[in-house]
Amino acid sequence: MTMKTRITLRFLLWLGIYLVLMPAVFVGAMIGFGEIYEDQSEQENIYYGDFLREIAGDTTMAGDRVTVARKTESRVRRMGGWLQILDGEGGEQYRLNAPGHIPRRYAPGQLTQVKASEGEIYTWYDGDRELTWVLGISRMPERLSDQSEISGTSIRIPEHLLKEIKEKDGWVQVLDASGKEIYQFRRPPQMSKHYVPGEWVYFHKFQYKEDWHLEYWYDRREGRDWTWIYGASPKQHQLRQEFYRNASIGYFLGWVLVAVLIAFLFGRRLGGPLLHLLSWLQNLAKGDYREPTDRKGVPRSRIEGTSLLRRPYRIYRDVVEAMNRLTWNLQRSERERARLEKSREEWITGVSHDLKTPLSSVKGYADLLAAPRYQWTEEEVRQFARIVQEKSADMERLLEDLSLTFRLKNEALPLSRETVDVAELLRRSAIDLANDPVAADKEVIFEEPEADSILYPLDRNWFKRALDNLITNAALHNPPGTVIRLWVEKRGEASEKGSGVTIGIVDDGKGMDEETLEHLFERYYRGTDTERKGKGSGLGMAIAQQLIRAHGGRIWIDSEPEKGTRVTIQLPPPEKN
Repeated sequence: MTMKTRITLRFLLWLGIYLVLMPAVFVGAMIGFGEIYEDQSEQENIYYGDFLREIAGDTTMAGDRVTVARKTESRVRRMGGWLQILDGEGGEQYRLNAPGHIPRRYAPGQLTQVKASEGEIYTWYDGDRELTWVLGISRMPERLSDQSEISGTSIRIPEHLLKEIKEKDGWVQVLDASGKEIYQFRRPPQMSKHYVPGEWVYFHKFQYKEDWHLEYWYDRREGRDWTWIYGASPKQHQLRQEFYRNASIGYFLGWVLVAVLIAFLFGRRLGGPLLHLLSWLQNLAKGDYREPTDRKGVPRSRIEGTSLLRRPYRIYRDVVEAMNRLTWNLQRSERERARLEKSREEWITGVSHDLKTPLSSVKGYADLLAAPRYQWTEEEVRQFARIVQEKSADMERLLEDLSLTFRLKNEALPLSRETVDVAELLRRSAIDLANDPVAADKEVIFEEPEADSILYPLDRNWFKRALDNLITNAALHNPPGTVIRLWVEKRGEASEKGSGVTIGIVDDGKGMDEETLEHLFERYYRGTDTERKGKGSGLGMAIAQQLIRAHGGRIWIDSEPEKGTRVTIQLPPPEKN
């Protein structure tokens, strides 16, 4: 799965979570505020039998005196009700907010008649205490009529009733016998100031069309007829409006909260790893080839104690892996650069020493020949000349090797190929080594191939240079008594243009360790042979490898300490070269 696909899927996942949470927030808002709405509805729809039972429980008697708990009295007042407690003979023992027309003593059938005529009146009888509780729910117009003061056409309504009307978002009208408005408090503009009997009947019958709950009370005071009208939004309507308003606010706040939370988590999940990668790149730019770590030293992208990526970083798996490879390559390059720099310094030191030694000899003999106080014989002059000539040749070879490595590196060395007998070429290299003082204490064996000749297109001089470097290296870096075996054979099936060639150089000397093998073909590398410290230019093996590759061949070496070394050269069939 590509990183693009993973990012797309991650975005769709978070979008899906958001789309799932939003209905959940909506449902939660509806349920939460719905419970509040139900609680308020339940408060408005009290079962008065239970309430009377509570009142009876909160009633105490002390002699002839009956009292009710203050909290119960407050509750009765809040609900706009009134309360009477009657003894066994129907006499009133307790009275709270009861209207003036409510009797203070009842005959046996009178209480039943009052309940039928007054409407919302509820009773509870306790046979043990012979007490009767009468709970009445006074409608607002009835309370207004009972508690207001009328003087002529002037009407004064108590402040606490006006406050209650305002809290309930209600309004009041008082009409005279002709239906004309005498008093109003917060009357809506659409309500009339004068009613005829039929019009009022219509309003009362279809009151909910105007979104009002209308109550009225008719009474006669001071010889005049009065109609008290009280209007208020239906309680269910009020609660419903409040519910929708609160639910909308709750849903909006929940939407904002979820959106911010999703944005924060999404940004943290996607942006956190990007900031880490940016910090990582900045470290690399500063030369600090390491991944940024936490306080414990653990890479921030990894789970502690494992190589597994932490979840936020898995979406950028390809980038993290590429950064790891880049970091590793930079570390390796830095190590190689430091090692190469060290090798170059050692090589420069060695070359300087190698040039300085013959140059000192040349200068010394030149100074001797130029000194006027000495008279040299002809034989001595010739001896000095031979030494100067040898030292000059050494310096020339050193400079040629250096020039050759750069030409091979830049593929600027032209090859003059001709058909050469490789077996004969290897035999001559073996003879040259056998006659070299370097191999005086070594045994050089050339194994004759089965074929009379092995022909292959080569640049005779340069390829022999490569063989000589390899064979001489085997003699130089092995102890006395080492046996060096040289062999050559055809490789693969012969074609019209010839066959491939395999050349082997095998010795039973001291071998090489892994470090030497790893760097053997690098320029300036001289190995770890302490006995020959400073000898050679450090270019021989690099030149040999480059010359063999220039001929289309390849070379590899197998070696173990104290078990000898095996050098194998393979040249492909001529048609593939």
